[in-house]
Amino acid sequence: ATDVILCMNPESKDKGAAFRWMNYLVNEGQEILVNQYLEYMPSRTDMELNVQGLNEDGQKNLEYIVENGKTNVAGSRIIPYEDLYIAVRDALEDLAKDEITPEAAAARVQKVSRNTLR
Repeated sequence: ATDVILCMNPESKDKGAAFRWMNYLVNEGQEILVNQYLEYMPSRTDMELNVQGLNEDGQKNLEYIVENGKTNVAGSRIIPYEDLYIAVRDALEDLAKDEITPEAAAARVQKVSRNTLR
């Protein structure tokens, strides 16, 4: 299980390479980035943590962070752009009621996203 969403740019010129990169970040790349460099927050519950070079304090802090991530992942899950938030909400509702295809829902949200000033 993961709690990280990786998205592919719909305008990517090489979607195959983009997907391979996302797959790498969720699998073996995450092992390297977390355990060798501590440069990525673990997102897999099945990953064995074996961070290299941590002193005792560092290990305790890592354990605290990971445990907190398992039990307190609420964080901010709100999209800060009202139009985009509404588009996502409405698309998810329509998907749940089988009133729209996933492709149509994505297209609708993407259209709003492109017109959203950030």
